[in-house]
Amino acid sequence: MHLPAEFFRMWFGQAVIGYALFDCLCRVRRHPVPTGRKLLAAILELFIFWGLLFWGISWRTVVIGSLVAEGILLRLVWGRCTFTGWLAALGTKFLLTVCLGGVCLGAALLAGRISPVMYLFVTLGLTVIVRILTGIRKQKAGRSIFPVGLSAGGRLVWIKGLYDTGNCLYDGARKLPVSIVNRQLIREGFPELEACMGKFLHGENTRGLAFHYLPYKSLGCPEGTLLCFTADYLLLGENGRKGMTMHPRIAVSDSSALFGPAYQMILNPDVLQE
Repeated sequence: MHLPAEFFRMWFGQAVIGYALFDCLCRVRRHPVPTGRKLLAAILELFIFWGLLFWGISWRTVVIGSLVAEGILLRLVWGRCTFTGWLAALGTKFLLTVCLGGVCLGAALLAGRISPVMYLFVTLGLTVIVRILTGIRKQKAGRSIFPVGLSAGGRLVWIKGLYDTGNCLYDGARKLPVSIVNRQLIREGFPELEACMGKFLHGENTRGLAFHYLPYKSLGCPEGTLLCFTADYLLLGENGRKGMTMHPRIAVSDSSALFGPAYQMILNPDVLQE
């Protein structure tokens, strides 16, 4: 079967729009997702839609099947999350799709014709607006200090954490947010953890805390590594009022210049979304 060039142009435009919607969703929900995973989800979503359509089944089945596939793909894109978090992401993506569709329809009515290029420009405009608004939101969030309960090795210690929108440290392919803690705090508050760190540095097995080195860059340090481990949990705010994060990634720094007298931890802003 020979497909016309117009079909491939339309398919490419839909793929771009699908990727842009996934990207806008991740920015609105402040959930970092690798680019390759978003692109793969957008392509698979199109394959499923056109596959159902070419099979000649009813439109109702196509729509229902596409919605189910979109929910499954979104779960794969989102990674590990709660059911309510997945529902919130699905609802947000639906609202973004409705918003994009409404703007495209309005543009088509004003122009008096429907053009795939118009849809691409509208999608680009939506992406730019979302990036600007999320950037403004990050600036407004600013830097604030609140109580943080850090649990590691069965021991819970309450400290002061700096919510820093400039902390862009992530770990692994899944882009897990990493918060940074002062080494002095580990020595004073977690003596067992300090002993485990010493064993790791001497090449002994400390598999339980998953110690590993994490590369990073910062002002005044173009290249460096931080020792990173997986804690039990973080309580954010007084008695966990702002939330709780299970198995957070924590990096340990010996640099006293990173920390002020009012805080002993630099929180990754995305840790509040975990």
